Amino acid sequence: MTARAFLMLLCLTGIASPALALDMSIRPNAAEMMSMPPFCAAKFNLKQGSPEWNAWRDRIGENFIDIHHYCFALVAVKRYWGARTKQDRGFYLQRALNNYDYIVNAAKPDFALRAEVHAGRGEVFMLMGRPGEAAKDFNQALVINPKYVKPYLQLADLHAAGKSTGRAL
Repeated sequence: MTARAFLMLLCLTGIASPALALDMSIRPNAAEMMSMPPFCAAKFNLKQGSPEWNAWRDRIGENFIDIHHYCFALVAVKRYWGARTKQDRGFYLQRALNNYDYIVNAAKPDFALRAEVHAGRGEVFMLMGRPGEAAKDFNQALVINPKYVKPYLQLADLHAAGKSTGRAL
């Protein structure tokens, strides 16, 4: 029996399912793209230098050129929540962290999504069980944009999970 025939037999019997396999691609699929922010679709689908592409660059800042890393991180976190094994969840969290690290390091002062990027990376740190690093990113998001509500909620969740309910309130 060939390897392909064996894999088909496993899939037909329900022992293995391609739908449960680890998605190694980094680009969002069509279903994932539907739930992504519109600038992700613009980055992946528009020709660089087109009027629409330039409008997104002007809105987001110079870092629009790097925005696909933020989009890749969002996809990885989304896939984390659907992963079935600890190993797969770890893979997706590390992929998300790598892309968040890239965009944090590349971020220019005019990058409109700096606070969101720090909040997202903080969420990944929290899911990885690294609360100290998560708190640093949530606080950095608040330094960048004190009106951004999400990091306040994330810090409250972090403190509540750490049994610091007084600080969470």
